[in-house]
Amino acid sequence: MATMIATLPVDVVDYIFGMLQPLDLLHLASTKTFRGYLMSKTSLSVWRLARANAPFRIPDCPPDQSEPQWANLFFTSNCMYCGRKADAVYWHLCCRGCSSCIRKHLVDKVKVPEMFQGIESIEDVLQLTPYSHPRSYLGTYVLFYVKEVTNMAVTVQDWKNRVLANEPGASDRCEAFKTERKAEVAKIMKNGDECLEWSRRRRIEEHMNRDSVRDQRLRIIIERLLRAGYERRDIDAITDLCWNPLVLQGIEVTNTHWKALSAHITQKLTGIKAGRVTKSRDGLHRREVATTVITQYRSNNGLKEDSLTPAIQELLSSPPFEDVIERGKKVRVTPQDVDVAVAGLPHWILNWERSKMAEILEIVADGGGLPLPDAPSGADFEILGLAKTIFGCRDTCSPDKNIHTLNHIGRHVNFHRQHPFHVPPEVFNWYFECLKYDADASRVVEELVITAGLDPNTATVDDLDELDARFYCQNCPEGAVLARNWRNCARHIDEHPLSAFVGWTLLSTVDTANIIALENTDPKSPKGRIKCAHADRLRGSSLTSLSAHLKHRHGIDSPGSHDYIIDPLIEPRPVALTGHPLVRSAPSGPKHLKCGHCGPRLFCLEGLKLHAEARHKPSSFSTTDYVDAKTTAAAVAPIPEGSNLDIEFKVPFSAMALDNCS
Repeated sequence: MATMIATLPVDVVDYIFGMLQPLDLLHLASTKTFRGYLMSKTSLSVWRLARANAPFRIPDCPPDQSEPQWANLFFTSNCMYCGRKADAVYWHLCCRGCSSCIRKHLVDKVKVPEMFQGIESIEDVLQLTPYSHPRSYLGTYVLFYVKEVTNMAVTVQDWKNRVLANEPGASDRCEAFKTERKAEVAKIMKNGDECLEWSRRRRIEEHMNRDSVRDQRLRIIIERLLRAGYERRDIDAITDLCWNPLVLQGIEVTNTHWKALSAHITQKLTGIKAGRVTKSRDGLHRREVATTVITQYRSNNGLKEDSLTPAIQELLSSPPFEDVIERGKKVRVTPQDVDVAVAGLPHWILNWERSKMAEILEIVADGGGLPLPDAPSGADFEILGLAKTIFGCRDTCSPDKNIHTLNHIGRHVNFHRQHPFHVPPEVFNWYFECLKYDADASRVVEELVITAGLDPNTATVDDLDELDARFYCQNCPEGAVLARNWRNCARHIDEHPLSAFVGWTLLSTVDTANIIALENTDPKSPKGRIKCAHADRLRGSSLTSLSAHLKHRHGIDSPGSHDYIIDPLIEPRPVALTGHPLVRSAPSGPKHLKCGHCGPRLFCLEGLKLHAEARHKPSSFSTTDYVDAKTTAAAVAPIPEGSNLDIEFKVPFSAMALDNCS
């Protein structure tokens, strides 16, 4: 093969290779025959043609990467260090690696001072080094190449030595080097942002294409089952059909796939049909009758889905009703038998609630709350119903990030019950593994109860919801405080160290009413918080979003409080009350000042003061801490006459880490 390729003209070879795709060239480049040619600079046009032949468009190759490296980053899924499978790509660093290699070759910004203790002015080095800022459920973090930081530190130190040695022109050449390097880093970061956006769009496109193929695959499977003589109601009864691994494949249905899938599905359909036929032969339809009776019982006795109450299926499996449902087919069930079963429900429900609350007491004890009593009694159970007993969710991937209390704990448990990825489908009874006792939030709510003038030993969640007070956080800097309801305050504490927390300020009745009016008309309020009182399924984020519906559908021009329902479990977005002493108006004036320690954002004079107070907390503010964009990006602007930039702060500026800047 090598001899044949060597005898062909270069144009012919390039034409042949140019018809291939990048992954094909990568495979050929791994062979001894073609590696020398494909890895040489003469094959540059071949790689570009192959990139144009790719099934999807990819960004152009940056100057600091070769075409084979660029193709390897996009079209393979192997770690560039050890060769193992790796899905994580750090586009700004042009790196794909497994977790172990990433920990070896990349370093988090917060660990840079510890790793490079011998390097002076490490912040100057980092400004000249490209970085990646991937996201995870823990937040956004910044990663640097260890080798890049080391090499740049040597270069920066070399320039410093030249300047200190008074080498002619060293200072100007050093500044020129820094300016040029910063421009290179900015170009690399811009290219990384483009690749990151490309990756996001590509991932969405792949999901949409795969979902489309899966939907088509499911339709074909259902059509084949119908042609085979199975009934649609039996097919719909297979609850996990759409999640079957053989159905979830993103390829079209072939005869081989159908043979493997039909054997599994037809067995289920046979069992479902047999159960349906057996059930239809039972003239009384005992389970349907029992379900109707239990549903009416729950409605009459106020058993809500949100509260700690057994579900309908759990009541059907209770001894009073299980005896009625599972009786022999030849034994007739009379209405009196159903009445006897209903009469036995209160005692069974009471025991059920006590057993579940005993499980929750264990969760409280494990989370640092009150110790678990040997024999829990009614007094112990009453503690669970207090407002100061707050729970959270252990599932970090769960979209339900609200705090949870006993009287509405059912909503969160039902959320996990409806998502088979979190809870096994066969687990129907109450699933408490997702719950944890939140000691910090419980302490915060106890302080809120005291601030509101209530007794923390008797105040319940309903008491706080009925009061519907609003609070200001005393730890937030003046001018940045927002009014929050008690649920949002319990989650807001994550933004402040609990050990240094000051307290809360209770708003007056008038201010609270004004805040609630702003919340109800806030277009950015969480969706589903407000719903129409005349249409159960219509939910919106604010009263404004429901006004058109109320006007055109129900003829209500001026909606009142009786026309909409507010869900207390969905927190309103914190808002600021204009004119309140704690809330300063937005600074105004010409924006031409830049902070000397942050990015390119422009400030007016008052805005720069607020920014310095919130971000850097200097003991004093001098001309070295800001620049004037009107003159030059590097020149220090004089302080305007009559301006007072001397601000008293609690923390010395030297104590603030520079990487806290944004």
